[in-house]
Amino acid sequence: MARLSDAVERRRRDRLASGAASAQAAQAAAARAQARAACDAQASAVGAGVQTPYRPSQGVLGSAIVGSLNSSFAAEEARQGCYRAYGL
Repeated sequence: MARLSDAVERRRRDRLASGAASAQAAQAAAARAQARAACDAQASAVGAGVQTPYRPSQGVLGSAIVGSLNSSFAAEEARQGCYRAYGL
């Protein structure tokens, strides 16, 4: 009888440990997703803040393209820096 109760108790403890590990993994995944969302929002704000000055030598289209590229590069740099800071 003692062997059966020991086996039952061992199995119960194993199930509890497995559940705790699953909960911890889910919590870590949620924290990573939250950090990614914060980094993406910050990068969007940085990209939106980049000015696009008009340069007569480039014309309207050339100025817009250069400004768009500068905005994209700034946003991506901010995103990568934020990811590094969070260890992602």
